Amino acid sequence: MNVPILSLALLLPLLGNPSPHRVSQKTKDVAIVIVNPKNPTKDLKLAELRKILSLQSRRWSNKAKVRLLLPKTGSKAQRVLLKRIYKMNIKSLKKYWAKMLYTNKIPSKPKTAGTIKSIKMVMRKSGGIAVVMKKALPKGIKVKILTIDGKSPGMKGYPLQ
Repeated sequence: MNVPILSLALLLPLLGNPSPHRVSQKTKDVAIVIVNPKNPTKDLKLAELRKILSLQSRRWSNKAKVRLLLPKTGSKAQRVLLKRIYKMNIKSLKKYWAKMLYTNKIPSKPKTAGTIKSIKMVMRKSGGIAVVMKKALPKGIKVKILTIDGKSPGMKGYPLQ
C-alpha cells in the first residue's frame, strides 16, 4: 500500500524542482525595421512598409531617397520578410526583382548585407532602411526602430514576428 507513495518520492528528485526560477522562458527574437535617426518617420503602416521593401515607394515623406539594404540570403531576417512582407519564397522573390529590372521599374536589384553592414549603412545614410533581428542589434547603436501599424517589436500583433 505504501509502494506507490514511495515510488513517487523516489521520482521527484529526478523530475527536478518545478519552481519558476528553474523554468527558462525563451524570449522570441523579432525582425525590426531600422532607419537613420534623422528620418522623421516613427511608424509605418504594413502596406507602406511593403511598398518600401519592394521598391514601389522610393522616397520618404521628407523627400529623402530610400536607401534599402536587404538581409542576406538565408538569414532569419530574410525568412521573416519572405513570409510576412513579400509572401513568397526566395525563388519567386528573385523573379520579382528580375521583372522589376527588365521592365525598368528599378535601376538595380537591391543590395543585401549582414546585420553589422546594414546597421552601419543606416547610420550613415539619411534615407537608410534595413531589417535586422532585434537580438542582433548591439546596445547603444544610434538607429531608430520603427513601429509597424502602431505596434512596437515584441508587442502582440507586431507583424514581423
